[in-house]
Amino acid sequence: MLLRDYDAEQIKDEITQCVATNVFDSEPESYTKAKELLQELFIVSGGNFNRPDYESIMKVLKLIAARQLKKGKDTKAIAERFKEIAKKIESVAVYT
Repeated sequence: MLLRDYDAEQIKDEITQCVATNVFDSEPESYTKAKELLQELFIVSGGNFNRPDYESIMKVLKLIAARQLKKGKDTKAIAERFKEIAKKIESVAVYT
């Protein structure tokens, strides 16, 4: 499964905004922190932040959820948003 460059950029931005809002709340530079965290977690999950796919997004979601639960935070909102993003990936993906 491949994503066109435009779709990949748009999806990366949506993922980053989601994490910035739900993980880093109102911290300064939350977008930058979210991007750094995501790059790290995609590497850990075996995925590629520059070319996100459904499977790697779900792995990253699990890692983020574990971190949030450890902090005592609710993961429902971020889980729902990640599922929406994953569905979008499925709809715009080019299968080879």
